[in-house]
Amino acid sequence: MRPASSRPHHAGAFLAPAVLVSSLVACVGDNEGQAYGAYINRWVGKPVAQLTADWGRPSYETSERGMREFQYIFAEAISWGQRPNYITCTTKFLIDDAGIVKVAEAQGDACSTRNSGPEAGRR
Repeated sequence: MRPASSRPHHAGAFLAPAVLVSSLVACVGDNEGQAYGAYINRWVGKPVAQLTADWGRPSYETSERGMREFQYIFAEAISWGQRPNYITCTTKFLIDDAGIVKVAEAQGDACSTRNSGPEAGRR
């Protein structure tokens, strides 16, 4: 796995170690997690060029057996007592060899359009 950029794709975010995910996980509460799942699934079936036009360069990119994996990572420190805690969201897109997004998955406690993805910067 190699970093795609030394700069984060989202203001307030920083690059964190990649988290491998195997299924969509409800992120912040059940309703918000379901809404985020529907939000990211709108890219399934779309060309990777459209994904990167909306989301920018991924935080990490890997390739294996004809599939590319793009990971977009959001992390933010929040004050909770005397030590900072972090809320995170890792959104993963799998792209086939034809350049079409086949799978969209997310994991974390901050998976919300308020925090992650292109909609976050518009609020």
